[in-house]
Amino acid sequence: MTEDEFLERWRRERPSYEAWGEFVALRLTDEIRLRVAPVSVDLFVRLPVKPRLKSEGSLVTKAFYRPEKNYDQPFEQITDKVGVRFVVLLGQDIKFVCGAIEACAECNWSKDRDYEVEQAAAPYEFGYQSVHYILRCHETKDIHGHTVVAGTPCEVQVRTLLQHAHNYRDAVDSEADPTRAEVALNEAYFDLAGSHPIDEVRRLLNEKPFIAVRIKERAVPTLLFRQPSILLAYLVASTRPDGAANAWPFTPAELRPIFTDLGVSTGD
Repeated sequence: MTEDEFLERWRRERPSYEAWGEFVALRLTDEIRLRVAPVSVDLFVRLPVKPRLKSEGSLVTKAFYRPEKNYDQPFEQITDKVGVRFVVLLGQDIKFVCGAIEACAECNWSKDRDYEVEQAAAPYEFGYQSVHYILRCHETKDIHGHTVVAGTPCEVQVRTLLQHAHNYRDAVDSEADPTRAEVALNEAYFDLAGSHPIDEVRRLLNEKPFIAVRIKERAVPTLLFRQPSILLAYLVASTRPDGAANAWPFTPAELRPIFTDLGVSTGD
């Protein structure tokens, strides 16, 4: 399969993948709601649950330019063309989502083997705080006018909100103090930070160790700099400043110190 053939098929089938992702998100949310009642599912799941489709560039790179994969049938073998993420507060909350996934009658589920390999290679980074599943459509069905073929995959990530807290502690040599600001930062920047944000944050801090010093200095008087995902904000600001500015969930004045540290113009 050539790149053009791959993209032609993806563009043709993309609506059915999006419909399947939406179905998975809604079905699992309903199942979680039953398991955590009387707690509201909107409080239990800390970030909005919505399907995320891989970009064409990301798909082509994974299919044709990652030698460690060496796919024979890239379209069939790539299982994260659409994904859904469930973010909970604590590691002990993950079991409720896993239970909902494994009870879903409309899906055949399995653990993501690629992810398990990564987890074994870097247990400190992943640990118990994150689990990946592949959910496949049990039988061909019509969803919102789109035919979803049996076996269509959707990656489901289950992770904790505080997954970056250990990285923050190591980098800043101080404990994080996550609040609602952590939720806002995480939601704004997680998707902009790349597929391996923790590795990228570590790379950035190794290249620019002064960032950790600035965060520690500001963390004493400013709550925002005690949020673990402030590391994601620095990462995105360094690689995609326009995206960082557009996604910033607070006032422009609160973003300015990050851009100043990095020598990036805020454009105001």
